[in-house]
Amino acid sequence: MKRRQHLLWLIFAVILAFSLAGLCNADHGFSLMTWNVRGYPEATAARQTWFSDVLEEYDPDILCVQEIANIDRVTTFINSEPAYTQSAFLDSSDGQDNAIFFHGDVLVSDVSDPTGFRHPAQLCYFRYAGLDAYVLTVHLAWDSKSERAEERRLLRVVAENAMGLDQDLIIAGDFNTTGDYGDTIKSLADELGMIVMEPVNYAIGTTCAGSHYDHILISQSVAASWYVSTTIIDFDNKVMACAVSDHRPLLATLEPMAVR
Repeated sequence: MKRRQHLLWLIFAVILAFSLAGLCNADHGFSLMTWNVRGYPEATAARQTWFSDVLEEYDPDILCVQEIANIDRVTTFINSEPAYTQSAFLDSSDGQDNAIFFHGDVLVSDVSDPTGFRHPAQLCYFRYAGLDAYVLTVHLAWDSKSERAEERRLLRVVAENAMGLDQDLIIAGDFNTTGDYGDTIKSLADELGMIVMEPVNYAIGTTCAGSHYDHILISQSVAASWYVSTTIIDFDNKVMACAVSDHRPLLATLEPMAVR
């Protein structure tokens, strides 16, 4: 009887250990950054070092990049930034493509990318920290309000299709919204049935000129299960920051509500 009880306690302890390990892995939360880098790699060694230092300091688990030109530069990024071992990227002739980079422990499944965008949008599916979700990064047309309106229409189709498969969706990138009627991020989010994650320091803007072009949107289901805090990264060395890019990175941290 004692041997049987001992065996049962041993089995229970093993099951409990695996369960706790799973909880620890699932509940730590994660971070996502979006950054229009205005071309990559940087033109000088000093700028490249500064850029790498920023990524190392903030260390987002998922990084959405706008304005990276081709697969060679994506490969250069992977080789230069050791924290990122995976990427989702579709090479095109545009020269301002979108890419998503991931830490090595994020499970990633690339899927067919949506078409019809001037700067090809990048879509993939990931599993990390207890969240299975689609993530989409975009760079909408900046110089044509009519073209951007068509891309906003396309986004509605993409979001509807993605959330038809999984309600969890994150869209991040450079939306180039003017703030004019029909061209606001709030109106777009409402059309998509999503929520704009307004940064706590919204007033400074996401560009060196103070504009609000860069945003992170989350679906209702993500908002219902995750605490999301968003901030615009404002650098002390503004001369270097604006030499690297005319955009500031936007960082979101997501923490599962179950841990609070």
